[in-house]
Amino acid sequence: MAGYAAALKVLTGYTSLGGEDVTAFALRPRRKGETTVVDEIVEQEAETANGLLVPEGLERETCQAIGGIQRFYLRMLDMETTGASKLDNYQNFAKAFRVDDDAAVMASTKPNAARLKAVTEFKPRDLTDRTELGATPLAALFIAIQEFLADKDPEIVMANLRDAIPDDLHRRPLLIDMTAFMAAKARGLGIRRAAEAIAKPMRNQRLQ
Repeated sequence: MAGYAAALKVLTGYTSLGGEDVTAFALRPRRKGETTVVDEIVEQEAETANGLLVPEGLERETCQAIGGIQRFYLRMLDMETTGASKLDNYQNFAKAFRVDDDAAVMASTKPNAARLKAVTEFKPRDLTDRTELGATPLAALFIAIQEFLADKDPEIVMANLRDAIPDDLHRRPLLIDMTAFMAAKARGLGIRRAAEAIAKPMRNQRLQ
């Protein structure tokens, strides 16, 4: 809807479109399979609008600082809490965030039952630095949550997390924000509790 609204604002600013009167263009019958300049404008504006959306519970500064696949995962995780499961939604946001391989973070791509992988469904190969997600702070957080759930010593978990993120001190507010978001939104009580257990020492260390 935001895309249509933005496109309408653009279009109503013109009296002609491609040399054709806008009113005549709007009233012209639509040919099956035709892609018009209006379609192109709507798609472009929809991508722009989607790209500006900030998931509830995540700071705008965090969204501006993280890369496409991280924003995609967190945005869709937020949408899943409302019951969203249409594959089109995932595909639209993947395009808006310029994600190269959204299938890599999807557990299901069924048209009406799409969903992200839960943290526990990611394999080690999914989180290596050779993957789009693997070289991100969010992947490091996923690994920390998995280690916590595997009953690894919490101090070792936190040390591994710090080592996995370059410039850890500078990125800590961002990581705390994402971890708190996972604690509130992740699928599965165990994952949410693990995320909160990881967020707590980071908050305390930042305050010292």
